[in-house]
Amino acid sequence: MDSNGDLTITGGQTYVSGPTDAANGALDYEGTGTISGGVLVAAGSAGMAQNMGSDSTQASLLVAATGDAGDTITLADSSGTVLASFSPATSYQCAVISAPDIEVGQTYTLTSGSTTTEVTPDSVVYSSADAAAGGMGMGGGMQGGTQMDGTMPDADGQAPTGTTAAQTSTTA
Repeated sequence: MDSNGDLTITGGQTYVSGPTDAANGALDYEGTGTISGGVLVAAGSAGMAQNMGSDSTQASLLVAATGDAGDTITLADSSGTVLASFSPATSYQCAVISAPDIEVGQTYTLTSGSTTTEVTPDSVVYSSADAAAGGMGMGGGMQGGTQMDGTMPDADGQAPTGTTAAQTSTTA
């Protein structure tokens, strides 16, 4: 789901079978991403994964969840009640899951295909350690991206002190 501005979800059910290439994510917004109601399950590649933003009033979880097309992603509470479930049409490495009954500090069971893990969110916008290790953005993701102001930094063709040439780039 791609928005060149803000992405706001206030209710309903939103299911996204995201892209499989690392250059895109299941959610992609340039402004702010907020969720205040409804169910969201967005599954896709991990390379540019983006969670909902910090202005959200409903919890959203960015979690490592690997599966093939047709595998089911399910989030259930401690009593076994399913809060969200979706079978993406594409393979995936991560998912953003949000539902009204997700509460900070409670433990949930995440099932992706045949793999089951426990998730305990510590904030309204939560990214699991496994998800962060997968190269995904932190917290709410890449909020708004980076805007260039059109000026190039001073450069004399040399790498800045303390870096190697591999850590810098030059645009001709």
